[in-house]
Amino acid sequence: MNSTLNAFQLFPKPNRDCLASGAASVTWLSATPSSTTTLRNILEDNHKRWHSDRGYHNYTAQWHWRRALWSLGVNESVLEAAYKTSSSIQIPAFASPRTIDSNNWKEHLGDQNYYNAYLMLFVEEIKAKDSSAVLEEYIFSENANISDEDPAMVSRFVDELIHPLIHTGYGFEFGLPGIVAEGVAMTSVHSTKSPKTIPSSLFQSGGGVKVNASKQSVHALIVLARILADSRFADGESNPFAVVVYQRTHDKHGDAVKEYVDQWTLDGPIENKVEELIWAIVVIYGVGGYKDGRPFNADFILPAESVVSRDSSPSLSSDIARVTDTSPVMPSTVPSPSPGSE
Repeated sequence: MNSTLNAFQLFPKPNRDCLASGAASVTWLSATPSSTTTLRNILEDNHKRWHSDRGYHNYTAQWHWRRALWSLGVNESVLEAAYKTSSSIQIPAFASPRTIDSNNWKEHLGDQNYYNAYLMLFVEEIKAKDSSAVLEEYIFSENANISDEDPAMVSRFVDELIHPLIHTGYGFEFGLPGIVAEGVAMTSVHSTKSPKTIPSSLFQSGGGVKVNASKQSVHALIVLARILADSRFADGESNPFAVVVYQRTHDKHGDAVKEYVDQWTLDGPIENKVEELIWAIVVIYGVGGYKDGRPFNADFILPAESVVSRDSSPSLSSDIARVTDTSPVMPSTVPSPSPGSE
């Protein structure tokens, strides 16, 4: 993919100074100038050469090595070896059937063939505006979720096991606009699978996500406890494919989950609400992986991906402007009564 942004602008040196004060702190153990240069070269190469891994997601630029390897201080040879391994399952980038612009961007949502066109659009949009403005306009705004085309971008953002949110969040966390553009493009070619838990009623005329401050909020952990105690969720799904578990759980129990999600509101400091979600996600991971008499199962797909998403949420919430009546919120995904395993 050719871009009018050069590599330095798309993938500058990772920089946490771009985050607002109060964002979760991360210590980068021993990243060196050499490993940082290697990281940036890999991200640039990945951005130009690869589409996705056989129709799912491009893991090459995600946390599996960028966060877990580079930020832990591995040297450039390990980064290059990891890139060689992960890129072996990628699909080469290909030109989309037509150009996507700010006027026709809703016409090809959910179509993987237009990933490259969406990527080019969002690179240029970020260049002209900035990452936060693009995220608000194309993900959280009313126009991005309610219209005749039914774009439902927030649903796409958290579907497919939260990958678009995670990918975009790392772009904000490390100050890498190229990663943000990839995350929003990834969102655009996803299907929408959460109409029950993220309905159009969540949005309001003249703004973005509706904030319900008319009732007392229930803590996220209490909401989770009530779900666990509800007999409607007793017939949990069991399937080796986590995406299947996610979809069936939503189809069967989405209305009931929505009842509980509505008990949680975005009142008070947004940092406190994000912290609640972090605790809830970690509990899902810990409880979901524990079974008496057996070793802990650090299940990769549903619980662990949720834990990874909690790393992204503070960075995203720090960069999105919070306006009293139109505050965006990191939507809760459908919890699985019986987490699947990889």
